[in-house]
Parts: sequence; structure tokens; C-alpha cells
Amino acid sequence: MPSLRTQLTYAAIVFLLMCGEAVDVTNDYLHDGITRWVLLDLALFVCVGLGVGYILFQTTRDLRETHSHLLQARQDLDDFRNKNREVLQGMRQAILSQFQGWGLSPSETRIAEFLVRGYSTRQVGAMLKKSERTVRNQALAVYRKSGMTGRSDLSAFFLQDIMGEEES
Repeated sequence: MPSLRTQLTYAAIVFLLMCGEAVDVTNDYLHDGITRWVLLDLALFVCVGLGVGYILFQTTRDLRETHSHLLQARQDLDDFRNKNREVLQGMRQAILSQFQGWGLSPSETRIAEFLVRGYSTRQVGAMLKKSERTVRNQALAVYRKSGMTGRSDLSAFFLQDIMGEEES
């Protein structure tokens, strides 16, 4: 299924074609009256209109479905957080303690938190109003001090034990 952006692009293109066809039909009718070409243009106009209607109907349906899934995912996340609040707080404290054990500065700790959450250096820079270069340098310091090779390695350090042993 095409993405929402693609569907809306199709609808916009077809709508523009419809507008052009409407102008053409009107112009032909005013100059020539009802001819087979005017009727053919009119039929084409109706078909294109039905196509636009169908695309918009599908897009609206897809948006409703996506919105419903989003609401369910948010509810699931809230339920998970509420059910595991104490465990999550304990894990956060354990992670911060590990950062301290690695000797991270407060700024590096903040960067490391965002990296573990999966944000890119560009996103972290935007959120902290720092240049991407500064964030990248601090991230490199985090990796060096922790002995990790990158963001995935850093996240895996904390998630590996939570997820348990790998099944063969």
C-alpha cells in the first residue's frame, strides 16, 4: 500500500487533472455545443472525479486506522509504564549509576541518555541546542570512557541482560 504522502500526492495530481478537464469540457461546450468529444471529455471528467473520490476515501480510512493504532500503542505504553513503574525507575537509576561509574561528566551523561534512547546526534543537538559537532564529540567521549563502539553497543549494554539469554 502506498504511503499517506504518496496517496495525497496522487490525489492532488488527479485533482489538478480534473480541474484542467473541467475547463476543457466547459470551453468545448461553449464553442461547439454538445459533440461526441464533449461527451467523451465529460465521461473522462466523471471517471477522474471518481478516482479522486476513491483515493480520498482510502486515504481517510487509512488515516483513521493509523490514528486508532497510534491511540492503542500509546495506551499500551501507558499501561506498561504504570505496571512497571518501580522497575523502570530502578533501571534508570542503575543506568545513571553505570554512567557515573564510567566517569561521564554531567553533559556526557545527558548525551548518553539520549543515545541510549536511540536519538541521532543531529536530534540530540537540536533538543539540547548544541551543534551536532559538539554532540558528536561528546558521544565519542562517552564511547571511549565506556569502552563501547557506538550507540547500538551502548544500548545493547543495558538491554542485553533485560532481554535474557539468546535462544538457539
